[in-house]
Amino acid sequence: MKKDENEMTAAEFMASLENDVEYQEMRRKQEVQRQADIRRIASDEVDLVEELNACGYSLKSVWDLVNTEDSYADLIPLLIKHLDIDHCPEIFEGIIRALITTDAIGYGPKLISKFCEQPKGHSEIKWLLGSAIALAATESDFDSILELIHDTSHGLSRADLPIGLVAADYNRAYPILKQLENVSDLAEGAKKALHTFS
Repeated sequence: MKKDENEMTAAEFMASLENDVEYQEMRRKQEVQRQADIRRIASDEVDLVEELNACGYSLKSVWDLVNTEDSYADLIPLLIKHLDIDHCPEIFEGIIRALITTDAIGYGPKLISKFCEQPKGHSEIKWLLGSAIALAATESDFDSILELIHDTSHGLSRADLPIGLVAADYNRAYPILKQLENVSDLAEGAKKALHTFS
């Protein structure tokens, strides 16, 4: 196929951007903002990282705990404490993600409280808190979790909450989970929970 005289190759297009003053200024501003964000986020978690490392760890960021296969049960109380400290959104998210672990079992009430503090409706943070609640729950959290599950104002943020019901007795949790299998927002979480009983 013959090339249209008005068409540019990718290389030609990239070369044109190199000479585009407006584009280069936009890129420069983006990079300045990116570097400022990196400094802001690093500054925000200085105290948190110092406290975590005082427990014998060697972390550069709370995000180092996210997705690690190692247990860090001794750090959970510190992470829970920092839920109430005014962190920037990126670090607050990292703390919550680090709390999505069975090491946090027993901290369900605190996580439920933080979930309820979030604005109504769905948000990434609220959904993450729901995931943390699901793994931290004990049988004593059953009624509170069930109340959140039935409160549709929380939207899709409730998706993983049915998993938290498995901490209760089979005879108490199973019939409710079978019902939740038919609720679109909760079906996947309910199926995961039921799978643990099989």
